[in-house]
Amino acid sequence: MKHNILFIACLAIGLSIAAGCMDRKPAPVCPIPTELKSSDPGTNAFDGVDILVVVDNSGSMAEEQEMLATAFFPLVNTLINPTEGSSYPASDNVRIAITTSDMGVSYGGTPYTDTFTPHSACVDATKNGLGDNGAFINEYGLTEVNILENVIPCDADAAQCPTHWECDMSGGGVIGFCVDPNGDGTSQVCPDSLVSQSYNFVPQGYDRTTSAFTVACLASVGTEGCAYEQQLAAGAAGLVYDPTFIREKSLTAVLVVSDEEDCSLASSDWHNVDELASGSDEINVACGRHPDLLTTVADIKEQYDAAKTAVSGNASGMLFAGIIGVPKVTECQGRGNTLAECFAEPLEFGTMAEPEVIRREDRRGEMASFYEFACERYDDDNKPITQAYPGARYVEMAQMYGDMSYIYSICNDNWSTAMVDIAEMIAENMTGTCYGKRLNWDPSTETANCNVVFEYRTPKADSPDAPPCPDLVEKYGNEDFMWQDEGDVRVEPVKIGNDTTDFWVRTCTVEKIPAPLNCNDFDGMANADENQFGWYYCENPGENNSVACNDDLDNDRDGLVDDKDPDCDICSGKTSGVCPSDCPYKVSLSGPALTEAAEAFSANVVCLQQYRFEDPNCKESTADSCNDGEDNDGNGPFDCHSYSNADKEEGRIPEEHFPASGARNADPDCCPMRRNPDDGSCVFLNTLGQPAATVDDAAWVDVCQVGELVPENLPDSCCEASTALLCVLPDAYRNVCEARN
Repeated sequence: MKHNILFIACLAIGLSIAAGCMDRKPAPVCPIPTELKSSDPGTNAFDGVDILVVVDNSGSMAEEQEMLATAFFPLVNTLINPTEGSSYPASDNVRIAITTSDMGVSYGGTPYTDTFTPHSACVDATKNGLGDNGAFINEYGLTEVNILENVIPCDADAAQCPTHWECDMSGGGVIGFCVDPNGDGTSQVCPDSLVSQSYNFVPQGYDRTTSAFTVACLASVGTEGCAYEQQLAAGAAGLVYDPTFIREKSLTAVLVVSDEEDCSLASSDWHNVDELASGSDEINVACGRHPDLLTTVADIKEQYDAAKTAVSGNASGMLFAGIIGVPKVTECQGRGNTLAECFAEPLEFGTMAEPEVIRREDRRGEMASFYEFACERYDDDNKPITQAYPGARYVEMAQMYGDMSYIYSICNDNWSTAMVDIAEMIAENMTGTCYGKRLNWDPSTETANCNVVFEYRTPKADSPDAPPCPDLVEKYGNEDFMWQDEGDVRVEPVKIGNDTTDFWVRTCTVEKIPAPLNCNDFDGMANADENQFGWYYCENPGENNSVACNDDLDNDRDGLVDDKDPDCDICSGKTSGVCPSDCPYKVSLSGPALTEAAEAFSANVVCLQQYRFEDPNCKESTADSCNDGEDNDGNGPFDCHSYSNADKEEGRIPEEHFPASGARNADPDCCPMRRNPDDGSCVFLNTLGQPAATVDDAAWVDVCQVGELVPENLPDSCCEASTALLCVLPDAYRNVCEARN
């Protein structure tokens, strides 16, 4: 079994040896720090994805379901069968389930079986007043579907195309488009259904040649569902429909495809509103007129997150996407954290947030009230094919999920772009990792003082010697690709059934890619140079995102933690807005390295143990060791003062005063302090390791040979120590550190 990236480290900065990490006796000489592992994974170490698709099965969705059948090919292919040159490796760990928007006119999970005049299908007696209630579709409504030609991207072997189709490469390059050599793509016979194979959903490891086709056929769910669609509520019901669907270490994604606004009901009072009275011509605006009778989007998000948390322990792996009614403009399409202006987007009458009610003919040719369309799509004869209503509730959900969400207009002519973007959002989160703590970053190299190590395993019986690390030049055709180190080999016994087999285990260290420490200054993993094979580390600073506002730490060191910090008002629900889902400490691989990681047995981050030795020559905590230009304890940073290349380049430090050893971070050990657990403040220690009575008694005053005792002379090691301990310095000193940063 292959494992995806598990990020691990032992970082006991300025403290005694971390429990379980190492047990070393005092040594007469300073050894080189050892690379160590613990069982502490990163918070986003996901090795697969479980995708729930909610398809609107109301009467207006016939054309859209046909488009959806084709669009599923790029989505599924990008994940399990990517084209040549893809930024992400293929995964065999993808599950996909299909359900419908039909919840009848149930409310908050309560069945409704009374007569419902506006649409009798909403109280189908065979569905117990709950509609489909999130049930997975595992048999086909149609045995044949139409697939559009020249839409599905493919490479020369046509592995991404429907069975027996070809890849037209006439456009040049390595990517072509799927074409039907025996017809025009109509009446394609569906492969064996899931129910015939005793599956409830498309499982991981399903036949790659038919996975996309199977999903395309399942998505043809018909148009006989309740006209009052409860798409978001159907997603919540679907997430708990089959308790085996969501997996602990997988991402979970909900994708809604609909041309109508969500009408997830919360109260039985809705059934008695005036708009639904007999003879009313306002039945089409009954949902939008009564938002107080709908389940809030925030409550439905809580249901999504609760379903994920029940299995995984937290909701960090939850994603949301929608192909829905929004204008075809940049302000309303893309990741959730880019949609702030969408609600104000003007329609022909009104805006996305407040569409006007207009009068026009209904399907019977009679005048009725409708909301203005968010967008329309026309055929070659200028006849409307798609007329979608503003999906403001989906946009609201996407904003709540931030960059873990995606919105696209259902009125676009081709959904392939959207499906590839959604798949890449999923792949990015399967391979990028949100690490649970700050890594030590070296400003001289712009890299973290850690290593990413791939492990390869080979049965010892199959090879007399351990195979070497893969030849990256031969494999990827790039002479610049190389391992940082082709290191250790060990033999590891593995129990398989009742037998134990010895395996060669080869570790191969991945090169580091220099990158700015602030993630906002870097284009991100998906845009990493494809001509590089390596990994990088960056941080999203501040106390204003979903992780930093829920970690019990003072990330911006202003003395306020989590919901006590005004910066967390949005994330804690005190004020309205979108809580960013930025990861504070992010480790990422470049595209080629991601591809290679999928073929390795495992990929780990291992960091240098930062420890104290009893030998005084191995400490970095005295006046001599903190001012000698040497890294005495071997942990990376050293001495009392930090130096960056920018200081020299911008003239803040004259070149003649710049240390010969180059840029470096000051060592936190040169400013002994501890964190007060009661209020998060930094407590300076004296030379005996006890709280200093006054600043004059603090050990750093002598250790760093400070002259005049004024805040401006605070050594950089104290700033680094407060960062490492996430404690708050007194205001005067905190301001000095902030100014330097």
